[in-house]
Amino acid sequence: MTNKTDIAIVGMSCVFPGAGDIDTFWSNIINKVDAITEVPDHRWDKTYYDPSSSAIDRFYCKRGGFVDEFAAFDPVAFGILPIAVEGMDPDHLLSLKMAKKALDDAGVFEKNIALDKAGIILGKGNYPGIRSSMVSEKMRTGEHLVTLLKTVLPDIAPSELIKVKETFLAQTGRYGADTTMGLIPNLVASLIANRLDFGGTAYTVDAACASSLIAIDHAVRELNSGRCDLVLAGGIHLCQNESFYSLFTQLGALSRKQQIRPFDKEADGLVIGEGCGMVVLKKMEKALADNDRIYAVIKGVGIASDGAGTSLMSPSVSGQTKAIEQAWENAGVDKTNIGYIEAHGTATVLGDKTEITTLKQVFGEKEGTSQVGLGTVKSMIGHTMPASGIAGVIKTALALYHEKQPPTLHCDEPLDILSGSKFSILQEEIDWKQSDTPRYAGINAFGFGGINAHVVLEGGDIAKKQNASQIESNIEKDPVLLLKRTSGSALIHALENEETELGRGDHRIVLFNPTPERIKKAIKIIKRGRSWRNRNDIWYTSTPLLQNGEKVCFLFPGLDGLEDSTTEDVCRYFDIPALTYQKNTELVGSVMSVFACSIILDTALKKMNITPDVIAGHSLGEWVGYMSSGICEKETTLQTLSEQRLSSISVPDVFFLVVGCGLEKVRPIIEGIKDIYLSHDNCHHQVILCGKKYALDICKRILDEAQIFNQVLPFQSGFHSPFFQEYAKELEDINVCIQNAPRIPIWSATTVAPYPDDIEGIKELSVDNLLKPVRFRELTQKLYEEGARVFIQIGGGGLIGFTDDILKGMQYSGISASSTKRTGINQIQRVIAALFVEGREEGISFLNRIEKEVKNKEIKLALGQTLIKDFGDIKIPSNYEKRIPTHEKVTHKHPVLKQFQENFESIQKAQLAITEVLEKQLKTAGEKHHYLKLTDRDTVLTKEPIPEDFSKTIEISLTKYPELKDHAMYEQREGWIYPEDFFPVVPMTMLIEIMAESVLEQTVAKKIIAIGDVQAFKWMEAASPVHITLSGTWKDANNAVVSFGEYATATISIGDEYKTPPYTKIEDLGEERPAPLTEKQVYEERHMFHGEAYQGIRQFLQNGTKGMSALISGGTGKGSLLDNAGQLFGLWCHWGLSDDYVAFPMKIRKIQFFDDFLKQDGIIKCVCRLEKETDEILIAKMILYKGDQVWATITGWQNKRLGFDAIMSKTYRSIRAHKLSDGILPGISLFHGHYKRVTAWGYVMRRYLNSKEKEVFNSLKLSQQRSWLMGKVAIKDAVCKYIADTTGNQLFPGEITVHSDPSGKPYVTGEGNELEGIHVSLSHKEKLAVATVSSIRNPGIDLEEIKDRGEGFIAVSFHEQEVALLSEKEAYWEWITRGWSAKEAYGKSMGIGLGGAPKKIRINEIKDERIKIEDTWIQTKRYKNYIIAWIK
Repeated sequence: MTNKTDIAIVGMSCVFPGAGDIDTFWSNIINKVDAITEVPDHRWDKTYYDPSSSAIDRFYCKRGGFVDEFAAFDPVAFGILPIAVEGMDPDHLLSLKMAKKALDDAGVFEKNIALDKAGIILGKGNYPGIRSSMVSEKMRTGEHLVTLLKTVLPDIAPSELIKVKETFLAQTGRYGADTTMGLIPNLVASLIANRLDFGGTAYTVDAACASSLIAIDHAVRELNSGRCDLVLAGGIHLCQNESFYSLFTQLGALSRKQQIRPFDKEADGLVIGEGCGMVVLKKMEKALADNDRIYAVIKGVGIASDGAGTSLMSPSVSGQTKAIEQAWENAGVDKTNIGYIEAHGTATVLGDKTEITTLKQVFGEKEGTSQVGLGTVKSMIGHTMPASGIAGVIKTALALYHEKQPPTLHCDEPLDILSGSKFSILQEEIDWKQSDTPRYAGINAFGFGGINAHVVLEGGDIAKKQNASQIESNIEKDPVLLLKRTSGSALIHALENEETELGRGDHRIVLFNPTPERIKKAIKIIKRGRSWRNRNDIWYTSTPLLQNGEKVCFLFPGLDGLEDSTTEDVCRYFDIPALTYQKNTELVGSVMSVFACSIILDTALKKMNITPDVIAGHSLGEWVGYMSSGICEKETTLQTLSEQRLSSISVPDVFFLVVGCGLEKVRPIIEGIKDIYLSHDNCHHQVILCGKKYALDICKRILDEAQIFNQVLPFQSGFHSPFFQEYAKELEDINVCIQNAPRIPIWSATTVAPYPDDIEGIKELSVDNLLKPVRFRELTQKLYEEGARVFIQIGGGGLIGFTDDILKGMQYSGISASSTKRTGINQIQRVIAALFVEGREEGISFLNRIEKEVKNKEIKLALGQTLIKDFGDIKIPSNYEKRIPTHEKVTHKHPVLKQFQENFESIQKAQLAITEVLEKQLKTAGEKHHYLKLTDRDTVLTKEPIPEDFSKTIEISLTKYPELKDHAMYEQREGWIYPEDFFPVVPMTMLIEIMAESVLEQTVAKKIIAIGDVQAFKWMEAASPVHITLSGTWKDANNAVVSFGEYATATISIGDEYKTPPYTKIEDLGEERPAPLTEKQVYEERHMFHGEAYQGIRQFLQNGTKGMSALISGGTGKGSLLDNAGQLFGLWCHWGLSDDYVAFPMKIRKIQFFDDFLKQDGIIKCVCRLEKETDEILIAKMILYKGDQVWATITGWQNKRLGFDAIMSKTYRSIRAHKLSDGILPGISLFHGHYKRVTAWGYVMRRYLNSKEKEVFNSLKLSQQRSWLMGKVAIKDAVCKYIADTTGNQLFPGEITVHSDPSGKPYVTGEGNELEGIHVSLSHKEKLAVATVSSIRNPGIDLEEIKDRGEGFIAVSFHEQEVALLSEKEAYWEWITRGWSAKEAYGKSMGIGLGGAPKKIRINEIKDERIKIEDTWIQTKRYKNYIIAWIK
């Protein structure tokens, strides 16, 4: 790794023997806790422990480090079905839990940090886990048992054999389609990325004991590349089963003394540990910008292998040295700065001596009196294999963070080789400062097989380190109750029953200091049914204002913000440094005080990811808005502003007069008075006038006579009036601070419009602001029109009072982030409360939420399983002993017969012994099993009966469901005989219907009430018949979890009566607009691919900017009604979104029915509205009516975007009219394979390849597929265009088959069309593929990147005369590339290639952009940074 930047460790989590978290882990280390114990009884049977035996299934060590007491997991918290947990490998689940804890520790969720560029890289062994090992047992051992019993008991009934096998299988854990993904070792990273919504890389690495350090190396590379801005790196090891112990027993690596003693003379081997550790990594500059806690800094990583110098299992000094040297070189730190080494330290004799030799060789011998600490956490937790490196990193990061060098256990007599070295085994903790060594540390991890890794860490800035918990304990927050429910009655029920769970729904309430009296008041508010905002410290609404793209506006006050509000506690809590500025005059001091308050509050809110959608300021408050929006930097701006002599530029004899009425009353009064102007139009009931004293006196008399409040303000300036014209230039040097376009839109109170994007325009407007009136009333009205619904005053003053006056009677929320009545922290609590009620939930973790102690919902994970000894009540044949024949002993003289007789007698004795043991064991087991069955029966009688779990096989085929021909995604030529090329797939709604019907088959007189948690995992293709197992598991009497093979799952809810709809209408479909197509055109022009059986959009009713409504109906296709509801949403996406609008359904949170699910006839009114849009998904809310009655509601209908750009979207409609490739030149097509999503590439493959080519594609390695496919696309597009241009015939890509001859040269044949005589040529380069087509001769084409290839390249590729020709042109390397590309194209055309001898093809002339080789002219053309050369 070449270290481009320092990498900060900003979060950590772990579970290791004796410690379920990092605090306990560190405490155990400092307190020298030995966490090694005997193997728990449930891990493996004690029969295996026999130190006297050398058998391969007997072990001499029975101690290790185990995490069973901490192995628990809450599946619901991660959206995993509890029933699936039993069948998943625990390391998947524990890793997911640790990933979440690490992110929590890093403050990721509290700060609401986006994870679209977050990655996960995990060190993990690719050996079978606990559950996957049990699957192997299921597959083989069950059959072994049956075979044994049939041999021993030939007369045993077949039913008894089945019973034995089923009893055995039942005890080996659950196994099914929903658990399989949790058994594949490398998918643990994918599970984390999926459940935590990571958008960056996700994979595991297996480099034995070095795995987790190599994961860190990969993570650092990801951060340096910019692909990720946050990466989780770590390691996991939980596999301590019999096989693992057997392996290390055979290697002789385990300690016979049952104790791991690294670097001790008495060491005789390791003990195995287990655990999981994670670190959250960011670039240092980002960590500092995000104000993250920094445990330590990664300075460099080194990786090296041992090579061939030693055997595969013997460590090598040279390999270890290379890794350590490389890490310190990458770190850019002198090795003499080493302060501590966390060693690999396995306590094997050869391993420890080799490591010490390496350390002495790298870091040298002892110099002076200072000693470098040496230790290893393995002495406390055992060797955690792939997780050992991360255990060392976490330990060392904590040591640097706490400035302690930690102790190591069981090194009572250090190895002699340590004497004279600079390393000392630490028996006790020491203060790092007292060690007289720098705060640099190295961590070793050396893997079996010779892979070595080393990481260099540096301690963070201790001066900045602060214990957040101590800060919080010194700052009091008000207790607050937050609730959200789906109805007002549910909210009242929650209050009456003292519920504290946040819940879900649009009915929301916030209640500070919820005493019984205040709860009663809150209930009354809810019963009234009207929104209640910011009165009596209660907020309530059933119609949140920020659900559909509405905006939050930050308002920054000017001099009206002068009030005695405190922000000291805010600075302390959020670690905001004090703002420095000059106070050269009282006015400057006042202005700066207002600005500082606003900046601090703005910074604090943004630290919780509470950011505005739009910014506005009042008077000078716009300058703070500049800082908030990113136009200028706060430090330089504050300094510049504070240096202004504002008092020296006050306009003489000019004052301000505040008037208590609106502009419409004031304007007629001032129109007849000279030297008086409007300076502030604040609201309907306040304006401020600016004028000379005599003019204001006249105005005051008129106002007094009209009994209109007025008052002269106590300061002068002339701001916002023509009086300030000649003074404004004295403030123009402030504009040097304006350096950027706004990152957040900011509106001007002068123009009542957004600020311009150009810096000069901003500067001009900043001067105008000082000369023209503040039109705050108009600005607020305009912002409301533009969608602003929540206004937050960032600072003191009365802007929210103005806003209340302006927007009276409208739906909005206004609150100040500063208050004279509360502390800064307490008022910020109110801001977060106001946002929560309106639908924004950033910062709620900051609140002091009242929460009941939640019962532990975690499921205990089984980390092992002992031998199965209970096989049920088996009936053994009464005459089984008679089956063993007895014979009078006969002595045979022939040696062969004699040996045969002895063998037969041995078999008889063994058979008798086995059957006797089996009889006793099976009898005991049967009694036990019978007892359990009786107990179970007694229990069941006391509960509501639950139907039996069920399963059946479903056939999906075009024969059984011919309507699926109308759900084929791709059009092909009429008469096309290959059904798979049409890609007929089963709609998700059909799967839902089949699953629901299967549940109804299990019940009597029940109705489908709801279908929830629907998830489709992949396309179910129907071109060829498939038989899929549908299985259902009852959670209770009314809810069944149904799995449709590996394709889909859903929870089907049944009941006796339908419930009341959660909502009866969907309002606000946005601004209405005409439908761009008729209902007929939707299908005829293939805007929807569906055929007749699935065509159900009958009449458009309303098409809005947020959603649409239409009349739909079900067709003959199964699932067609709900499919048409989905089509309507998909169609709106086509019309309403600018790009990446091709999306397919993959999830539904809930479908709730209010009439018979099976009655889908007639016309249905469907209304759908977009609820959420991200780069990956589109989520809709729907309602379906039969007549005037609600038939069904659908929430959380989720479509996955396929990553199509505009061109691909057009080809999706018509591949004949549109092509993915660009026709950049006549006869030349260039395909740019820039698509990032697998879904987009899947479309390209299915749309372009015919069935024969798909077979070839699927046979290729994954690394080859994309490049191969790109070439086929470029060639087919070139041929299609050529045929269309020359014959007018438009082909489908599937009608063309691209082949390669033995030399690799492409050629094409037609399927039902004539392509004889058409020749093609192809060239690839990275993400580009270019093809040409000709009917005259063999064409040749080549594509090369323009770059400096070095003089050596020129020497082997060109003759001197060729170089001279090419050098005559400008752009030297461009023309060298043209020459090279021309040679490649010529070689392809001639069918000879370059053959490793490019000089045999000679350039003899250049004319314009053409290059002549022999008698052939090759055309060249520059395309971006590439050269294309071709012969046609």
